Amino acid sequence: MLLSYHQSNRNGIRNGKLPRKKMQSHPLSKRFTAMYEPFVTKFEEFTEDVRERLETSDSPVLNKIQASFSLPVFVDEVHEVIPPVLDAFFKSMASASPSQGSLLLQKQLKDLCKKPVDGFSAGLVDESNLFEWSVTIIGPPETLYDGGFFNAIMSFPQNYPNSPPTVRFTSEVWHPNVYSDGKVCISILHPPGDDPNGYELASERWSPVHTVESIMLSIISMLSSPNDESPANVEAAKEWRDNRDEFKKKVSRCVRRSQEWM
Repeated sequence: MLLSYHQSNRNGIRNGKLPRKKMQSHPLSKRFTAMYEPFVTKFEEFTEDVRERLETSDSPVLNKIQASFSLPVFVDEVHEVIPPVLDAFFKSMASASPSQGSLLLQKQLKDLCKKPVDGFSAGLVDESNLFEWSVTIIGPPETLYDGGFFNAIMSFPQNYPNSPPTVRFTSEVWHPNVYSDGKVCISILHPPGDDPNGYELASERWSPVHTVESIMLSIISMLSSPNDESPANVEAAKEWRDNRDEFKKKVSRCVRRSQEWM
């Protein structure tokens, strides 16, 4: 008796049908369905045709082929190959299609290299990653931070410019609007839309029009004029209001340490 193809059920194969749902569950597969769908259809037609020929033919040659050739195993093996191949294909297509964010960042980097802006320098942490920048902010003249060179990492989300980056100082910075871990807290780095706490207007928060330059200039402005109304560092804000001499001492120490690292 010939081996029935209908008995094959490994890897979700039923009645000669490849499980399209599994393949189409890939996050990028919808974009490429038209590319592999004709292949899947042809493959199913081929396997069905071979099955019928093997089951109905009395040809000694075909019987000999059937005896040494397990169609269900063949189908299973092909199915095991298809998902990894598609996965590699999807990944290569994704990497070959730069996102809007990477294109914008590439342009901004090019512009800043051609025309540097006073007050800061910026570049990539790794040349292969446009979404992570290394920046150095020069302490604004005639402020407590004058003479300092404060390093920070600016990390952009994959959906930039729809969402803001995060900026985290790697240099020590004592400031009401800088968390103890170095993360900068200013309005334009907050997610777009209404402030759930009611402290900020939607127009003050993140907008896709902001660039690396506008963010850096806002941080420089923050160093010049701390906002102690909704502080990230409560102790620094309290010193800024009530004990300015102690605040100045701590900032001066930060400036000296930043100079030592240069």
